[in-house]
Amino acid sequence: MAVQFACTSCQKLIEVDDELAGQAVTCPYCRAVVTAVAPAGRAAPSESRIAPPASPPAGPSNWFASVGLACSIVMILSTCVATSAMVRVVQKYAPNGQIAPEQMEQVTKDMSQQPGAMAAFAIMLTSAIGGLVFSILGLVKRQGRRWQAAIGLTLCGLMTMCMLLSSIMQFARIGVPS
Repeated sequence: MAVQFACTSCQKLIEVDDELAGQAVTCPYCRAVVTAVAPAGRAAPSESRIAPPASPPAGPSNWFASVGLACSIVMILSTCVATSAMVRVVQKYAPNGQIAPEQMEQVTKDMSQQPGAMAAFAIMLTSAIGGLVFSILGLVKRQGRRWQAAIGLTLCGLMTMCMLLSSIMQFARIGVPS
């Protein structure tokens, strides 16, 4: 047997099977979700059988933006490791904070002999460039979670700019080989 009732949204007549009485159904005309009325003389099924409404989706994921943000976090952590190694070496040669240019060459030589510090610098550079690429892709190609891409792009962009300016200043100081 079928149950007929008016849609509460569009007021058109809907007909459903009687086993759907008391349950949420979709109006075929306006696509609104309404509760089917129980037929006369029969109680609606208990509410315990009806599933709770689904939570709204959390928003589209943006894999590129998440990877870009993760790269920027890895870059910051490796920067901390590399900086702490560099501070220890510099303090060995200049305990008062003043370092002479000839001592700087020795600091550079000592830093290149520390595999942990060199690995941290390599990870820092790789994650900065990777973070730039993934953050740009996250901003351009995907919807959702663009804030992650913006943060990753800002952090990785600033670090890459600092590394490039440091290299340019180093070349200007020692001169480019001809």
